[in-house]
Amino acid sequence: MTAQATYVTVREGRVTVAHNDVGAYEILEISVLGPEVLTRFLDAWQQLDPWDEWTDDDCAEGGLLVDFDQRVLMMFSIHRGPALRAAYLDAVTRTWPGWHVRWAYDGIADLIDHVGGDVSQIRREPSEPEALYWCDRTDRMQLRYVVTIGDTQAYGLAWNAFDPWWVGAGLVEQLRPADRITTAAIVPEAGMHLNPVTREAGVWSAVRPLRGLAEHWPRLWPDWTLQLWDDRSSEQLRRCAGSVTFPAAEPLGPGRLAERVMKTWSFFVAEDIDHNCHEAYGSDERVEQARENGWFQAREQTGITRRELCTALEAITGRQWPVPRWPDFEEPPQS
Repeated sequence: MTAQATYVTVREGRVTVAHNDVGAYEILEISVLGPEVLTRFLDAWQQLDPWDEWTDDDCAEGGLLVDFDQRVLMMFSIHRGPALRAAYLDAVTRTWPGWHVRWAYDGIADLIDHVGGDVSQIRREPSEPEALYWCDRTDRMQLRYVVTIGDTQAYGLAWNAFDPWWVGAGLVEQLRPADRITTAAIVPEAGMHLNPVTREAGVWSAVRPLRGLAEHWPRLWPDWTLQLWDDRSSEQLRRCAGSVTFPAAEPLGPGRLAERVMKTWSFFVAEDIDHNCHEAYGSDERVEQARENGWFQAREQTGITRRELCTALEAITGRQWPVPRWPDFEEPPQS
């Protein structure tokens, strides 16, 4: 299974683009460690798999841009939920001091726009408005979207529904009574509010890229006006007047992010990599086979040290952290 990611660097006005078929899974874990480690990783990946084309909008599941000239860090990934994303955005204020950090709400197009590229090259004309549900399953599944209508109706949608804003003005007629909710225990990935009196709509998204929604809005929602709220779920909650409630953030996000960072990097710590390889693969032949993989090579060539990894974990969680040793992914006890 692929999870296509694009890595972009800007140095002294020169733009380089690299591609990773599975990199979208770990955009946050790769980049949270700070500019020194990420620079080494991107340099290694650029040598292994240079790429001079942008991933199509509908295929791009993650992206990362590092502009050394303007000190801008920009990213997106559809493979991490709102809690881990919130923990990440909090941590990078400490691991990337002096940098302007941006989430790419429009996906790969925001990265292209930043470097002055032609966004139209990655856009695909969407088909006619989709049916909302693409399977008939009706049992309760994990929440993905919340749709609110006026101040009386709220619907929770899961993975069996398309992004509701792409359904168009026929969305309301397709919403099912079985999906009515008044509260949610977890943070949704995105939300949409409709005011049928003023014909105003608002959309926010913490995880799902909007992929040119504003450009296609007039065709999908004629006579409706659109407001884009970035990741501000509070805008929806304010307008729906209490018809639904959900938390602003989930607890334990920093600890979960730290665990994912350990899983991504602890095997490749420079002081431990040879020992870890032989523990994991046994024979020299199997170690060499593993090292032929580009994703493996880039992380090994990054040469992250124990101290660098430990410093990042402390920045993520805000507390002291012993040097992690693969495969020990447990959090240290609370003091």
